[in-house]
Amino acid sequence: MATLTTVSSNYGTINGIQKDGYSVFRGIPFAKVPTGALRFAPPQKPESFKEAYDAFTFRSIPMQHFTDPDGLYQKEFYDNPDFHFPISEDCLYLNIWTPAHTASEKLPVAVWIHGGGFEHGFSTELEFDGEAYAKKGVILATISYRVNVFGFLYDQKQEEELGFSGNQGLLDQIAALEWISENIAAFGGNPDNITIMGQSAGAMSSHVLTFSPLATPMIHQAILQSGSIACFPSPMVFTKTQAQAVTDKFYELCGVSSIEELRRLPAEDLLDKSDELMTLYPSLPFRPVVDGHVLPDTPDVLTKEGGMAHIPYLMGVTKDDLFIPEGASHREGGFFTAAVSFANACRKQDLPVYLYEFCHDLPGSSDGAFHSSELWYTFGTLDRCWRPMTDADHALAEKMVTCWTDFMKHGNPNSTGTNDWKPWTEEHPYVKTFA
Repeated sequence: MATLTTVSSNYGTINGIQKDGYSVFRGIPFAKVPTGALRFAPPQKPESFKEAYDAFTFRSIPMQHFTDPDGLYQKEFYDNPDFHFPISEDCLYLNIWTPAHTASEKLPVAVWIHGGGFEHGFSTELEFDGEAYAKKGVILATISYRVNVFGFLYDQKQEEELGFSGNQGLLDQIAALEWISENIAAFGGNPDNITIMGQSAGAMSSHVLTFSPLATPMIHQAILQSGSIACFPSPMVFTKTQAQAVTDKFYELCGVSSIEELRRLPAEDLLDKSDELMTLYPSLPFRPVVDGHVLPDTPDVLTKEGGMAHIPYLMGVTKDDLFIPEGASHREGGFFTAAVSFANACRKQDLPVYLYEFCHDLPGSSDGAFHSSELWYTFGTLDRCWRPMTDADHALAEKMVTCWTDFMKHGNPNSTGTNDWKPWTEEHPYVKTFA
């Protein structure tokens, strides 16, 4: 029996592509093109389709430059020309992989938010694919959002006009989540079982959304890979004052004094100046801002107040992750200590939390279990990787995909009782090791 390749969404008919045991829908618009007056504005709902929409091809990626052409990540994730896409402000699209045969199956749904330091990255990178999840009965959606200055420019004057400013990229994520919540039933999905997930800045984004009143009604589980934003040793969000200082510097670099003037500049010029700004602020000059709209307060304050979404959480790090002091263990690093602090806070609210550590050194180099290395395994896309993967690597990927999809289905990565993963408690601080 064939899987769904034609669905009826709230915006009209959408056609997808039949694959082996699943269907894929590529490049579905979830918002209007954010250009002209919509540059730096909150996303607007898309127009309805006048004719059936053929979701056959991936669309452009958000405006960005890759700044490490000879580095680890270029070779790891960005060298394959089959996954080179144009960059454009016209980037607000999502992709869906579904194994459903009918629209009535109510399958669990996972929504992936890519990383990239809020500066780069895209939803159709080489390592991301929904086949492994689809073959375990889970629908995957990957979403795009505006990054760098296009997605995280705060301006006090705009706030006076709208009541809020900044966090355009987060609002894009929320708009995509709304589109999925409203339409995923047509793809055989269950809008009452949506797992939000991400890695690095994608995990930070996901974590922010679990504190946001705009998003929490649509989120039922969360997976945060190397990117807890709450309880982090250093603030990972900006105050309005901090965000405005970055904006003022950006205006200075561009020779303007307002958002209106920025809207009249070519996108490539803004991108060049965005890169220049990043050399002046090497540590995340673009990041979420406590705006009182998307994010009511800082995540650490909200955590102490029990203001996180009351859902199951799955969180972890890699052995050679970021923010690990020289000579220290990954368990002494910023991401892990933040995850433990957040887990302890969740336990006070009787929320289940599952912690993991990815300690598997990838074959083919001496880079170890570096930041992002687990992505090949959590997506089951080892065959796309340049490395000489072994049977042991594939077995590890199968184990991780099984745990991830069990969590998506039931809020428990050991729901079938086939592994030893136990929830975290302060009395029994269990951490699942993948090695």
